[in-house]
Amino acid sequence: MVAGWVLLISNIGRGANDSWASGHLVLFAANASWIPATLILYGAAGARAARRTWTAAFVGVLIGSLAIAGQLAIDLAAWALALDASALTPFFQAMRSRGVLSVLVYVGGPPLLFAGLVVSWLELGRSRPDYRPWTYVGAGGLGLVLVGALATFSYVILAGYVVSLCGAIGIAREYYQAHATRRSATVISA
Repeated sequence: MVAGWVLLISNIGRGANDSWASGHLVLFAANASWIPATLILYGAAGARAARRTWTAAFVGVLIGSLAIAGQLAIDLAAWALALDASALTPFFQAMRSRGVLSVLVYVGGPPLLFAGLVVSWLELGRSRPDYRPWTYVGAGGLGLVLVGALATFSYVILAGYVVSLCGAIGIAREYYQAHATRRSATVISA
């Protein structure tokens, strides 16, 4: 996500060029990764996971991820049409003027992704207190992304992804250390 947003921010004001498309393709792949990442967080929560909460979070992540994929597809259509910076505004206004499309792809869908992610991170922290500081960092970063997205402020979105990446790295480190300790104990006892 961070790399995709850096590509997009570095291209501000230049229109739908190849850098624009590259950033969107990176975001496509990163956006799709939220779905398995949520399942991994659920697995890390273990037996203490609240199934209904996780199911609701996963449904939000799935619907929101599909909505953002729709946004990215619309943006790539602008690239395919070779729209310059001045043609992008009317193009996006036309897209947003379509009621159902606007609600599903721009207004209603994407917040479901971030709400589902925040719930899953916080539920992991509830289930696994050893991960809690990092889950708060990750959830806070995703909250920043949501604020940035609602305000359409790219730098806030980028900062949110950086913060959530720090949380994910912290959780991965804790997970690895816990499993490395278990593996070494198994090897020693064998």
